[in-house]
Amino acid sequence: MSDSKYGSRHRKNRDAYKGHDNVRCWLCGDLIDMSLKRTDPMSFELDHKKSAAKFPELRYDPANTAPSHRQCNRDKGAGDPKPGLTRTSRDWSRKRERDE
Repeated sequence: MSDSKYGSRHRKNRDAYKGHDNVRCWLCGDLIDMSLKRTDPMSFELDHKKSAAKFPELRYDPANTAPSHRQCNRDKGAGDPKPGLTRTSRDWSRKRERDE
């Protein structure tokens, strides 16, 4: 098997999402249009939750991968998601009514 970043093991993980509808970007939570060309900023790209550069032993671990938009993945870079890039369970910046 190839050890390159885009070798057969990476393709196998990526191809697991082919043919699926309602795939959501793990970073922004929006749907990914799986029909877009791979160069489109909103196209599907398989992201590593933990950096493949920092954690090479996790590079091909399917549990360390998640679907993302190409642009969201590029904005995240090789590090952890930046605050505001991922969705949260609620808007924590708004005061609750009883706190006002």
